[in-house]
Amino acid sequence: MKKIIQKTLAAVTATTLALTTSITVFAAKEKFPDVTKDSYGWAIEAIESMANDGIIKGYEDGSFKPAKTVSKLEALVLISRIIGVNEESNARIVESAWEAFGDEIGKYELPYGNNEIAYLLSKGVISTAELEEYIDEAHRDDGLKRHEVAVLLSKALDAERIITADMAANLEYKDTSDIPAKSKKYVAYVSSIGLMQGMEDNTFAPSQAVTRAQAAVVLQKLKDMTSYDYKQGIVSSVDQTSRLIKIKESEDKILSHYVTTEIITRYNGKTIGINDIAVGLEAIVTYKDGQLYAIDFCDALIDDVVYGGFVGSASTTAKGNTVTINVLGENDTALNTANKATYKLDDKCVITYNDSTCSLASLKSGYYVKLTLKKGVVTLLEAQSKEGKVTGRVNEVILDSTYKLKIEENGGEVKDYLVKSDVKVMRNGKNVSAREILAGDSITATLNYGIITSITATSKSSDKTGVIKEVIISKSPRITITVDGVDTTYYMTADAKITLSGVESDFYDLRVGLAANVELEGDTVVALESVVADDVLTWSGTVILVNSSYGLIQMDVMDSVTGQIRTESVFVKSTASIVDYETQKTKKLSALAPGMKINVTGTMQTGVFEAGAIIIIG
Repeated sequence: MKKIIQKTLAAVTATTLALTTSITVFAAKEKFPDVTKDSYGWAIEAIESMANDGIIKGYEDGSFKPAKTVSKLEALVLISRIIGVNEESNARIVESAWEAFGDEIGKYELPYGNNEIAYLLSKGVISTAELEEYIDEAHRDDGLKRHEVAVLLSKALDAERIITADMAANLEYKDTSDIPAKSKKYVAYVSSIGLMQGMEDNTFAPSQAVTRAQAAVVLQKLKDMTSYDYKQGIVSSVDQTSRLIKIKESEDKILSHYVTTEIITRYNGKTIGINDIAVGLEAIVTYKDGQLYAIDFCDALIDDVVYGGFVGSASTTAKGNTVTINVLGENDTALNTANKATYKLDDKCVITYNDSTCSLASLKSGYYVKLTLKKGVVTLLEAQSKEGKVTGRVNEVILDSTYKLKIEENGGEVKDYLVKSDVKVMRNGKNVSAREILAGDSITATLNYGIITSITATSKSSDKTGVIKEVIISKSPRITITVDGVDTTYYMTADAKITLSGVESDFYDLRVGLAANVELEGDTVVALESVVADDVLTWSGTVILVNSSYGLIQMDVMDSVTGQIRTESVFVKSTASIVDYETQKTKKLSALAPGMKINVTGTMQTGVFEAGAIIIIG
């Protein structure tokens, strides 16, 4: 949250300076000396209106500079203001959009407009694939062309579906042939609704850059067409058959809407259907002329999630509703009835039992509850019977200070489950210890307050033959094997039987590039067999030079026999695997830099050492 707030403040500060080199906000009745009826009579009303609304501001010398070109980045910021980026009800969309797209936007190191760009992505006005075209340093200061304006305005009006499906590119402009093919339908659309029009000579001038005066006119028209009202709440129920959605706006106010296919429903910029809408999502409802127009969904803002057992204590006071539970600590393997806590419920708090909305009064003592908190207040209370079951597939066995299983449930959701120390385990029809459960096992587990108390598991044995592409040394060792061109990562058991050239070996003897036969149980390697070629070498040393263009590095290598340092040249194959040991992420050759410590595995080819794998170790 701190990061988002800092980004928001930075964006607000920068945007205050945006769209000109130095901007000041004028009083509502301020006139611009360089915007007169004689020179800009066609735009004067829109310019003054946009300035009064704080959309397009003037310069500190009192001028407006109506003939100045609007850049691509400036235009995006302006459009975002018109369609509600600064509306209080849309603040959560901005935050959610930054969470979803912040890393992508951050790559461009914008001088201003970060939140505005994130908002446009969430509204589907632009896509991540278009970011380079609009906000890359090489393009963002380019003047926005008229045909590009037509595209952006159309998308800001949510007209993409209409345009791509039904709109015919029937245009009567003299220069229709000059309009890029991909923009013609959008030009036809904005022309048909009067949002943009041609020049006096009946040309559209598609490649002409838009001026600040022209921008004011089209933005004023866009504002008139997007006179929206907003409401915000938490989804409390979804009836997929009738398409009725209920949204809790406050303790005593529920918004009920039948969401037809004509209503725009989005989640982080993507159009979603009724089956994708879940209880607990935050919903920002947009109304146009008093009618439901669109609903934008985002994950409810969460500061914390608390699990526990409902103790049958709920109260309503002048300060609102509260609930008391026996709290389950993160590593608790049993409910501690002495660990009680009371939480206040938000006015919009949604309460469910077995995924169906219910009242606080209907909850019973002993129910297993999950509380989602925002600023210490419960926004979602999900209850179910203390006894439960989960069926699915083990994705990962987590061996840390506690023992957990990451299970992909049959519905597709992936969750971590704590395993009780005295858990009863039946695997492949035999009673075994919990440590014999492996990634890839099919599993049915019994739960008590969300903790696994018994397991029934089955596994499927198989064999694979391929080439080792990656060796991942961690608490849960893994190897990546290429089989028929497909890379798959498998966990390895601690006691996996490893044989290299007929010699019993261990995990640390494995090398990238080895051909290997592996025996699997589920998705876990229990045995591996390989033959180590005599010409496979591993060098350890320090990078002193990198030439990415030629695929060449030079490194200082210590001779294991003499202890002397020698400088060697290494050619790196285009197919070579380069991995950062600490992060386990794949890197490009250009990521290597002088001074780095590396391990290089490869072979000598006609006197030249060719690297098949490089591990960055420091």
